[in-house]
Amino acid sequence: ACWRVCVGVCVLACVCWCVRVGVCVLACVLNYCNKGAVIVSTPQDLALIDAKRGIDMFQKVSVPILGLIENMSFFVCPKCSTISEVFGRHGAKETASHLNVPFLGEIPLDMDIRKTTDEGKPIVISIPSSVGAQAYIEIAKKILGNLDSEDVKGPKIIIE
Repeated sequence: ACWRVCVGVCVLACVCWCVRVGVCVLACVLNYCNKGAVIVSTPQDLALIDAKRGIDMFQKVSVPILGLIENMSFFVCPKCSTISEVFGRHGAKETASHLNVPFLGEIPLDMDIRKTTDEGKPIVISIPSSVGAQAYIEIAKKILGNLDSEDVKGPKIIIE
């Protein structure tokens, strides 16, 4: 269902914001992140240090880790379809394996994701068949699979 994908995307944005803010993160976690945390990182070693710190923080306050996502994992050239690993690749997957947390997937570095985000039209709605949209949808399904069925009940969301 559409709302489930939106819930997944909202979880990603909220957690990404929480980890970066720092000082107020503990209050945010204790008040809003009682179902689980999703950590988002680019594949570089430096970014993965922050991801590891986020995982450690959530574990210390007994918030389950729903998984780790690799953002900007690869770029597919729109002209020749060559795949470029601009920031490296598989760093988050290897980190997830090392830390024994679920790896949820890779989100490509994609012009359509940037464009639709800037326009306020999520790619999962505006271009649902795109590689980027499919990545978000598959990740959202994995997140939902890691939650208890009672945790995924939510309001009916209608997109016009």
